[in-house]
Amino acid sequence: MPLYISLMKWTSKGITEVQESYKRLDNAKELFKKHGAEIKEFYLTTGEYDMIVISECPNDQVMASLWLHVGKGGAIRSQTSRIFTEDEYRNIIDAIS
Repeated sequence: MPLYISLMKWTSKGITEVQESYKRLDNAKELFKKHGAEIKEFYLTTGEYDMIVISECPNDQVMASLWLHVGKGGAIRSQTSRIFTEDEYRNIIDAIS
C-alpha cells in the first residue's frame, strides 16, 4: 500500500486545546482504520512543524479524504506527500534507464 508523510502544525484552536490532542490522534487512528488505512508512526517535533505522521493508505483519493476529514476539526493544518520506500525508489530509477 502507498505510504504518505504528513507535516502538521497546530492551529490556534489546536494549541489552545492541546490537552485533547492525544484523543484527536486516537480518533484519527480509528478513522484511518475504518477506511483501510493506518497511521504507522506519529512524532511530536520541534522546529517548523509540530507533528509528523507516516501513514499507509489504499490510494491518494482515500488519503486526501481522510486528511480533509481530520482537518475540518480545525485543530491542525497539514501538508501530505506520497513517499516511496527504498525498493520503490530503486524501481523508479531503474525505469529511467
